[in-house]
Amino acid sequence: MSERSEHIAFDLKDFFQIDPFRVVYSKRKDPSVLNAYLDYSQYLESLRIAWQRLKQDCKEVGRVDNRIRQIPLPNEKNDNEAALLWIKQWGLMNIVQFDVESFINIARIMMDKLAKLIEQLLGLSRGRSGKRSFTDHQKDFPVKHRKVHPVYADFLENKTYWYNQELLLLRDKIFSHSDTFITPWGISLHRGVIVKKMDAFGPLKEPQKTRFLAIKNKYEARYSELKVTNNDYEMLDDFLLQIRSHDIKLDLDRNEDDNKTDLDKLGDIVSSRGVSIDEEFLESIARHIEDFMKEVMIILADSGHVTS
Repeated sequence: MSERSEHIAFDLKDFFQIDPFRVVYSKRKDPSVLNAYLDYSQYLESLRIAWQRLKQDCKEVGRVDNRIRQIPLPNEKNDNEAALLWIKQWGLMNIVQFDVESFINIARIMMDKLAKLIEQLLGLSRGRSGKRSFTDHQKDFPVKHRKVHPVYADFLENKTYWYNQELLLLRDKIFSHSDTFITPWGISLHRGVIVKKMDAFGPLKEPQKTRFLAIKNKYEARYSELKVTNNDYEMLDDFLLQIRSHDIKLDLDRNEDDNKTDLDKLGDIVSSRGVSIDEEFLESIARHIEDFMKEVMIILADSGHVTS
């Protein structure tokens, strides 16, 4: 997997410039594999376009924000310039919000298409594989098809928790199945562009706060590097940031009292409270997707399922 490097505000890193599965097209023999590849590659290209749009969005917002900060002390001329820049910034942030949601939704679809391609490469027919979303693939392959490829099954079990904790957290709990949210936004010299999806302005409230603190305290006790703020306004976002930064996998054991995992509980809190989506959050998802494709290609090539 690629190493993380320090993020520069308003300057998203490049992703999705190379298709690790391109060799499948050059070795096109089985029509079902070729069709699965072409379906996947179309959405990979859409994901690349969505990411480049976001990259340009953030750069433009940064330019306007820098100009606003350079305007001298108020006078009539400067007030007019500032007003025009604020209007431009507002328009740009509306575009950012659209492109963030587009990126998340396309990423979810592309992962579904990639699951279908992988199953075709491993020789699983529709009848054997059943449902073919990435969510079902992630759950079913290690249980039903481990003998087909034990190394890949282990990889799915142990290295794809980011899909649930980051991508699905936004797609399912924020954009698809959340409560009614407002969408304020922010701009930071450190974090860059920040899109906020939340129920209201204010701190984390009960009963979500008590439920969240139980999760926060559990993982802080387990991981010494995890030190989440106690600020009611920031603790949820800070917790999500830190488990991303330290690559911490949430427990998937179900609680006897409510039959929910820690991820289920966190998702319930997020879907009712909301989160901040900043450039680091988006880059984390993009990096994980790209690393997943590269790693899977290596795994399949090593076992002879793909010949480079």
